Amino acid sequence: MPATARERAPLHRRRLGRQLQKLREQAGLTQRAAAKRLHYSDSKISRFEAGQLPDYHGMCAMLDLYSLTYDQWDAYKEMWEIAAEPGWWAMYKLDNQGYVSMEHEAVSVREFQPCFIPGLLQTEAYTRMFFDKSLVPRSRKAINNQVEVRTRRQERVTGKENPLIFEAIIQECVLSRPEGDKAMYRAQLLRIVERAALPNVTVRVLPEAYGVHGGLVGALTLLSFPDKEDDDVVYLEHALGANHTDNAIEVTAGKLRIDHVRRLALDPAQSMEFVERMAAEL
Repeated sequence: MPATARERAPLHRRRLGRQLQKLREQAGLTQRAAAKRLHYSDSKISRFEAGQLPDYHGMCAMLDLYSLTYDQWDAYKEMWEIAAEPGWWAMYKLDNQGYVSMEHEAVSVREFQPCFIPGLLQTEAYTRMFFDKSLVPRSRKAINNQVEVRTRRQERVTGKENPLIFEAIIQECVLSRPEGDKAMYRAQLLRIVERAALPNVTVRVLPEAYGVHGGLVGALTLLSFPDKEDDDVVYLEHALGANHTDNAIEVTAGKLRIDHVRRLALDPAQSMEFVERMAAEL
């Protein structure tokens, strides 16, 4: 039974699960037969193969059942140890609907943002302002955690090793100065220009002149992963929270919407001229 998108397991656990499935199939065992031999419930093997992490001794029992000799176990033991390690975000105990772990695993992210500056492009001051103005009350510690998490997330974009390929399409109204510190907002606009100069980052502005368009139903993010066996994911934000799915029909619909607003947007060079002009006017 495959995991649902909401239950999507972290990357290394999914990889271990796929390897265990291949070993079981090579041993000529069905999930039910393997479960019976291991005294597991019928669904337990299915959950392990979908990415739920088995306990260490349970995994060893599966390797033994699947006819691997002890000298063949090392690679799988190493996979289990990597899969058991919590991600860096675990220490912050944030409710992010699993997005941060998916972004960390992704090879590319495409985002349409009609509401605020994308998190990967935000300055610390903008992030603090965003959470300060949120309808959800947060303690100073919680806001500090959010700022730290966004700073850590941005390392995927600015890092030299395996940087994230990031494309952002930003509605023009998002770039309009909110009430507050002009200097802060000018610094935010210049941060967008700075990040857009990176070879792995593309930023486009969608002008208000287009009026009503197909992207106005909300923010949308598409994530793609390095492993061909991992389906793309569409992540949707809405007034009551967010959800994500790897359902093929919904992902295709998300790609069509992103492509639609991309065609309406200014090209990258025009977009940066636009942002620089706005910054100069502050």
